[in-house]
Amino acid sequence: MDRFSFIGDPFGVYALEAMAAATTGYLGGLVSDRVGRRQTIGIAWCGEAMANEPQRLMAATYSSESFWSSSRAQGPGLAATSAMVGDLVLKHRRESAYGTLHVVTNAGYLIGPPLSGLILKTNHWGMFFVFVAGLGLIAATFEFAFLPKESGVDGGSLSPSQHNQWAILQDKPFMLLLVSTFAGFVVYTAYEVILPIDYLWQPGDFSP
Repeated sequence: MDRFSFIGDPFGVYALEAMAAATTGYLGGLVSDRVGRRQTIGIAWCGEAMANEPQRLMAATYSSESFWSSSRAQGPGLAATSAMVGDLVLKHRRESAYGTLHVVTNAGYLIGPPLSGLILKTNHWGMFFVFVAGLGLIAATFEFAFLPKESGVDGGSLSPSQHNQWAILQDKPFMLLLVSTFAGFVVYTAYEVILPIDYLWQPGDFSP
């Protein structure tokens, strides 16, 4: 974190990261609407893998540019992954499909951090970035191999008003889900990310 002195503290890093995530996620959804989910997801995972290689080579002089490029390269892919369920799954099966996607995402949050921690115990950041880049390439390979080229099982049935991006504000169940998800991530990020970093950054604040 000392290398991000231009921001002032680690919380500035996460503030910029959150704003960048919102921007790339939204733009990723727009791009995937036009070029297709399959291409967007594959390019995003490949982009993340390639962005991690400069970090491996520059591990001794970690740069802010490589941090932002790797962390945000995945944004469009994440947006397209969620939208893909609506494209490829029949309407009556979408609830269970989104549930499956949620379970897989939670499994990643559960397994990823401790696995990364085990790798970092070797005190070798280069190995960590190679590992992350390898996972990105594997994900892109599976995506190109198994996802269909065509999308949309019944997307053509939507009326022009339903294609309006602001129509989502009228979907009360979705807005409730959006607000609850936001609240959940606030709690998750505060306890799982910010609190440990704050303890390492300013341990005196936690004295009895």
